[in-house]
Amino acid sequence: MLFTQHLLALAALAVSTLAIDCPGSDTAGTPCTSGVFVLSARGTDESSNAPFQNGPNYTDQQGQQDVATALVNKAGGYCRSLPYAASPGLLYFVSAPTRRFNDIASINYGIKQGQSIIKEYVNRCKSTVNPRVILLGYSQGGQVMTSVLIGGQGYPTLEDYKQYITGGAFFASPCFVAKYPIDGGNSTTSGLFARGPISYNYFSTTYSNRLRNYCQAGDEFCAAGGFADANIAIHRNSVNTYKQEAINFLLPLV
Repeated sequence: MLFTQHLLALAALAVSTLAIDCPGSDTAGTPCTSGVFVLSARGTDESSNAPFQNGPNYTDQQGQQDVATALVNKAGGYCRSLPYAASPGLLYFVSAPTRRFNDIASINYGIKQGQSIIKEYVNRCKSTVNPRVILLGYSQGGQVMTSVLIGGQGYPTLEDYKQYITGGAFFASPCFVAKYPIDGGNSTTSGLFARGPISYNYFSTTYSNRLRNYCQAGDEFCAAGGFADANIAIHRNSVNTYKQEAINFLLPLV
C-alpha cells in the first residue's frame, strides 16, 4: 500500500512539473479553461516571414515557456503562441508606402491577431468560466502585446476587456519607457521606439498592479544601448535574465 502511494505521489509530481508548449493558437485552438490562458508573442523571427503570414516558429519563445509552465502548473490552463509574422529587418522597421514606424506591417498584424484572439476567447467563454488571460512577449513580441492592450495603428484599446487581463510580462520591448511604476529591470533609459506619454500613462495606470515591462540597462533595443556585441547579448538574454522575476511577480496573481 505504501509503495503504491509512493508511486502515485511520484506520478503526480511528474505531471505537475511538465514543461508547457505554446503551439500556434490559430491551429491548436483556445478551449475555455478555468485556469489561465497564456498568450505568448515571440521576438523577431530570423526566417524572414512575409508580414501578413503567421510564420512556422510558433514555439520559438526564447524561454517564455518557462514562465508559462510555472503559471499553468499552479493554476491550470494552457499556453498558445500569438500567430504573427514577427518579421525582421525592413519588414519590421519600415512599411511602404508611408515609411512611418507606426504603420509597420508585422506589428500591425500582430495587434490585429492579439486583439481578435482575446476578444473571441472572452466572449465565447465568459458564460461558462471566468476568463483569465496572461500575456507574455519578448522584443518585437513585447511591443505587439503592449499595443494589443493600449491600441495603436488604428486599433482601439482593450478597455472593455481589461478585467480579463489577469497579468503579463514583457521583455526587452523597443517601446519601453523608463522610470514608470510598471517597469521592471534596471534601465534608466527608454527604448528606440519609446511610446509617447499619453499611451504609456494609460498603460501604466490601468495595469500597474498586473503587468511588468522588463528592460536591462545597455539593451540594444529597449534601452537604446547601441549595437555593440555586449548590447546585443543583453537583448538576446533578456528573458532568461528576468524570467524568474516575472514568475515571482505573476504567480500571486493566478
